[in-house]
Amino acid sequence: MSNLKRISVISVIFFIAILITTISFAKTGTVNVEEVIVREGPSTATNVVTGIKGNTEVEILGEEQGFYKIKYNETTGYVRSDLLNVQDEVIENEQAPVEENNIETEKNETVQEENVTVESTTDNVEIKEEEPKQFPKEITLTTNVNVYILPLYTSAIITTIENGNNITINREVNNWSYITSGNITGWVRNYNLNNTTDIVADEEQQEEQEEQEKVENEQQEQTANIEKGYVNVSSVNVRKEANTNCDILTTLTRNTAVKVLAVEGEWYKVKYGDILGYIKQEFISESQTETTSRAEEERTTTSVETKTGYISVSLANVREKATASSKVITTLKKKTKIQVAGTEGEFTKIILDDGNTAYVATRLIVYNLDEIEEEPQSTNTTSSNTVTVKPGNSSGQGIVDFANQFLGYSYVYGGTTPNGGFDCSGFTYYVFNQCGYNLSRSCSVQANSGVAVSKSELQAGDLIFFNNGSNGSIGHVGIYIGNGRFIHASNPTRGVVTDTINSGYYCTYYYSARRVAN
Repeated sequence: MSNLKRISVISVIFFIAILITTISFAKTGTVNVEEVIVREGPSTATNVVTGIKGNTEVEILGEEQGFYKIKYNETTGYVRSDLLNVQDEVIENEQAPVEENNIETEKNETVQEENVTVESTTDNVEIKEEEPKQFPKEITLTTNVNVYILPLYTSAIITTIENGNNITINREVNNWSYITSGNITGWVRNYNLNNTTDIVADEEQQEEQEEQEKVENEQQEQTANIEKGYVNVSSVNVRKEANTNCDILTTLTRNTAVKVLAVEGEWYKVKYGDILGYIKQEFISESQTETTSRAEEERTTTSVETKTGYISVSLANVREKATASSKVITTLKKKTKIQVAGTEGEFTKIILDDGNTAYVATRLIVYNLDEIEEEPQSTNTTSSNTVTVKPGNSSGQGIVDFANQFLGYSYVYGGTTPNGGFDCSGFTYYVFNQCGYNLSRSCSVQANSGVAVSKSELQAGDLIFFNNGSNGSIGHVGIYIGNGRFIHASNPTRGVVTDTINSGYYCTYYYSARRVAN
């Protein structure tokens, strides 16, 4: 072959090679989450370049270690490959059509299966099945968490929510959760939520337990040996359930007829008009009770000796039981007349207008109006109540009595008043300042006020502190009320409540105590 022919053949081959190489792949990707982070290199340890919103198209330049190298506007960086939906587009040179079999292409197939996630690694791709997540769901925090405006590490922080508070998770995006807590909405990093308690699950479990108890109670009911009965005492309470700790539906007088439906332990299940409730069997007879005189009536009625007393302070709590941690059922104002039926420890048993009994701290009762001192009073007006504070009422028990008036009030982050609600340190700040102490608003400063007290020496009115469960710093505060319990502004779901320090969460994270009251 002549040199001229050899040169011509080489030229043709070279020209064909050039035409073939004009066929290339142009890849575009679409962001498949609400916002994706663009980094400087193919690793989550590299710096963040920018963020790109969902459904935005980007140009893909290459792929490295589970990341796509992309270009967006004038920005170049790396994005995790599982966060982009990729389409391949073959661009052909019209002057050099080449058969499809002559081109080797790489095809990215998108596998779309419900509840399947694809995790990219350097060496291989693993398919991992996950359980479907139900939203919204409530959890209790075990650490302080920062709330961000956007699910980006470089985003501005809205606020910090303290441990022990409840939050609602509305949805999850990658390593972030979109949450609400009271008036706060924003994004929280998922690794802060690893040790939280699922409140919804607890509530569902409690509902199932209550339903099971209801079924068991129904199974315990037995057929009564009478169909109609009569009240055989001067008066008797009809209760909502077969125990003396539940609500009273009504009170029936002697010889009132009731329909007996069933027997449950020591109780009859009865119907009176539209009322369905329970009366102890001993108070129901098959026939009416005859009374021949008033003297006989008095002999059949239980006699309780009472004496008249008076409330000696501006406002006194009336409790269900003779303990400082018992439920407050009402309050009585100064000089209110009461019927005293006895004492139990540090409490006095009183008879209410409806005939039921309750308890008031004995030190708040006098038996002569002249013993009540008339002193100038300062008034603080709340949203719907007027709370009167006796000047100088600064003892530890006085602080507890004042704090207990706010049971059930709302929790509001940053709140320091009954009108606006309380957070934990805002509640202690308000109570102590209203009782004459200049207590700081800051929880950490409160933890250095007064003198240190050991857990075994706690007294009513002491401040008690809890750490946040992560780094040991103080994250919560309340007021000790006695018998191992304390009152505090818990969280947006529970508001101002009482809890024990001897078991559960608050036992685990108990930190310290300070005595500020004299």
